[in-house]
This record gives sequence, structure tokens and C-alpha cells, in this order.
Amino acid sequence: MSEIALAIAILVPLLGVSIRFLNFRHLRANRDAVPEGFEAMVDAGTLAKMSDYASQTGRLAIWQDIATQGFVVAALFGGLIGTWDLWIARVTFGPIGRGILYFFLMSLGLSILSLPFDIYRDFVVEQKHGFNRSTKLLFLMDFIKSQALSGFFIAIVAAVALWLIEWSNQHWWFWVWLFLVGFQIFVALIAPNWIEPLFTKVKPLEDENLGAGIRAMAARAQVRVDRIFQVDASRRSSHTNAYFSGFGPVKRVVLYDTLLEKLEPSEILGVLAHELGHWRLRHVVKSLVIFQVVSLLACAGAHWLVNWDGLEALFGLGHVSLFTRLTLTLYLGSLVSAALTPAFSTFSRRNEWQADAFACKLAEPGALASGLVKLARDNLSNLHPHPIYVAIFASHPPTVARVRKLRSMSRGAPAT
Repeated sequence: MSEIALAIAILVPLLGVSIRFLNFRHLRANRDAVPEGFEAMVDAGTLAKMSDYASQTGRLAIWQDIATQGFVVAALFGGLIGTWDLWIARVTFGPIGRGILYFFLMSLGLSILSLPFDIYRDFVVEQKHGFNRSTKLLFLMDFIKSQALSGFFIAIVAAVALWLIEWSNQHWWFWVWLFLVGFQIFVALIAPNWIEPLFTKVKPLEDENLGAGIRAMAARAQVRVDRIFQVDASRRSSHTNAYFSGFGPVKRVVLYDTLLEKLEPSEILGVLAHELGHWRLRHVVKSLVIFQVVSLLACAGAHWLVNWDGLEALFGLGHVSLFTRLTLTLYLGSLVSAALTPAFSTFSRRNEWQADAFACKLAEPGALASGLVKLARDNLSNLHPHPIYVAIFASHPPTVARVRKLRSMSRGAPAT
């Protein structure tokens, strides 16, 4: 049985790597093909840079996945997890204290394993293509803060989950799920005021005319905007972004300063109209509901697996602690999640098409199309993803297809 489990553990990431390499070959084959309608903003030289950047970042991500997934598979099926389990058992903390130490050190170890790849990405690949603006000190401080924050959250989740397992042996899966729902809501509520300021400096939007335009557009979408901010994302990178946050009818708008530099006000409004479409069409709520239903089923499945007598044998292990049984269960859950990726990607792309159509009711379709072209150009996005890669991994439709559809709407075609 362990041989079959090992084969599946190797096959799943290998299949993902194969599809990504297929995507790279497709990108190389279309390296010089400027998409129709992009000629005014993307010349052959820019397209070549976009292809180089997509290939280099993609290949780095693959090698990072191979290193981390390879280490995880080797640790789980090669006996290292058993040695780790015995070492933790010798720690003279209580059960909950040992659990916190177990999961925090495991998370820290995986982060350290990925650290060389993150450094290479930021200070070699991103630097080469003009994106990285971070310093080594800032990178180090971000890493330390992220690990401290991660450790704090791991301590809370591990302590409460382990206590619930001990308190309600037969029904802990439900109580753990309920706690995770509440904890996610809690983090979402505190993130804007307590977590985001640890990494970025936030201030009110300086462009009053743009702010008035955003509020007016949001009012037409029946969404009340509480505050509009801009963040100093340019301290770390020249990549662009914008997003809405908040619960209920009141929303908070955050714009990267890099976005303000590169897009015209009408294009920014087009991009935000798309985001408003997600809120107005309840995509966020629907996604949360689906996620929580899947999480509930996952917790129920975890309860069964943790109590299954064959779990250790599946990995060629002898008797191990509850911590390791939970770790093995989480790993099996990650394989199931990988199998569900195409379904989630399809759902996400459908939402993106609907948000684009809704945006055309609030803003000029041509402005959103122009904004998408600029974002793709300035972020050096892949304009030629392989259809199989899109079907399995892409959360957004290809930029070229979105722009073509938006421009047809701008010429009077009905939104669908």
C-alpha cells in the first residue's frame, strides 16, 4: 500500500510540472507573435521581455516546487517524519506546547527551504527585469516579521485545535471547523489595521478627483466605500495591484502607488469596476461558502483519517503521535486539493468573465481593456498561455481573450 501511495505522491506534482513545461514550450513557440489589437502598446521587443520573464519566473517556481515537494515526500515516506516525531516526544512541554513547537518548527523549516529561491527570485530575476526595489535589509525584516506572524497564528490554531480534539474526541472535526471559520473572520477584520501596516505604509488617496470618481462609481453599484487608500508598494516592487476589502455593504479600497503611476484615471476606474463586479455579484460570498463547505468536509475526512488504523502503514511508518497523524492527514488533503484544482480554476474564470461584463455597466469597456493591456505589459505577463495550462491552473482567463471581448463590447456588442 505504501508503494502505491508513494507513486501517487510523486505522480501528482510531476503531472503539474509537465503541464507547466508544456506552457513554456507554447510560450517559446509564440515568442514573436504580438496578439492582434496589442500592437499599439506591445512591440516585438516588449513581447520578448514578457516571454523571458514568464519563462524565468515559471522555471524558478517549478524548481522551488520540486525542492519543497521532494523534501516533503522524502520526509514522509523516508522515515524522517518518524524521527522528528520521536524528538518532539522528548520535549518536556505539555501536549499542547509540544504541538505548537512541532508545527511551528515544521513551518519554519519549509520557509527556510524556500528562502534561497525567494532571494534568487527577488534579487536576480525580479532585479534583472526592473521589478525589485527592495533592499536586503527590508527583505530580511519582511521575512522575520512574516515568520513571527506565522508563528503567532500557528500557536493559536494549534493550541485551540489540539484542545478541542482532547475535549471532544468524537466530534472535534466540527468544533475545529467552527473555530477555523471564526478565526478566518477575525484575521480578515484585523488585517487592514494590524497586519498590512507591518509591511506597507498606508495613507489616504491623494488624488481627490480620482477618489470622487471611485465613490460615484461604487454608489452606482450600490456599494458604499468607507475609505480609499494608497500604499507604498513601490518600496518593494514595481508590480501593480488594487483591491477591495471589508465585510457587509461597506468597503475599503486600496490602490498600489505603482498602479497610480502607470494607469490613467479612467483605466483605474475600469479595473476597480471589475472588482466591484465581484462584490456586487456576490462572488466573494459564494467563494467563501464553497470554501467553508469544502473545509467542513475536509475536517470530517481528517477525523476519519486520524482514527484510521492504516494511516501510518500508508507511509511505511510505525506508531506515531497525534501531531504526525495530523500532518499525514494534511498531506493527503493537499493531494485531494490538487485534484480539485481544475474545478476551482473553472469556477474562478467564470467569475472573472462575469465581473468583466458587470464592469462594462459602470465604466467604459475600452478603458478596462486598455488598463489590462498596460498591466500585462508593465507586469510582463504571459500573453500566450497554453490552453491546457489555462484549463487546469489559471484563475483568470487569458488577457488576450479578455481584452478582445471587452473591445467588442466597446464597439456595441452586448455583454454576456
